[in-house]
Amino acid sequence: MPARSFEGNDGAAAGVPSHPFFGPNRLSPIGGATRSSPATGGLVIRGGILILARPQLATTIRRGGGNMLDRLPDLVNGNAALVRRGRHLSTTFLVEVGPQAWLVHVRDGRIAGVEQGPFRMASWSFALRGTAEGWAKFWQPVPPPYYQDLFGLLRQNELRFEGDLLPLWANMLYVKGVMGMLRGSRGAS
Repeated sequence: MPARSFEGNDGAAAGVPSHPFFGPNRLSPIGGATRSSPATGGLVIRGGILILARPQLATTIRRGGGNMLDRLPDLVNGNAALVRRGRHLSTTFLVEVGPQAWLVHVRDGRIAGVEQGPFRMASWSFALRGTAEGWAKFWQPVPPPYYQDLFGLLRQNELRFEGDLLPLWANMLYVKGVMGMLRGSRGAS
């Protein structure tokens, strides 16, 4: 049996119809996405506040995340399902939003406290280091594509995981839930 090529003249698989989102002249989910500029939906700084330029997605946060993470104990500890999910986690992790840093202290799934940096020699088990723009999109009430999840931020090079990743991976659903609690109006100061 002769070898059969699945490549057509245009580089698409032979006999496969063009997909409306991933076809030619469309953004590819693997690599072809471009970052938006302030004119096309990026962030604009006005009076020390980061503002999304598109009014239909208008979400404001203080530069560097402001006091959003300070509300984390109330938001997480009031959610019994989330506390139960993290009941085996007792650690301290670092969250960076642009230049600002916070240490989040977790004891048996409850947020014991949040400290705002800067820190000289802080002790933490793992870190979530992200750009202010990436976190702002993640914390919108309805995030844009690729920003609904921590893995989307990671894929867009807007977030890095650092440190001892074992407690992070073992409790990933809990950490996603904790960071998602700041989404929309719940995290507004």
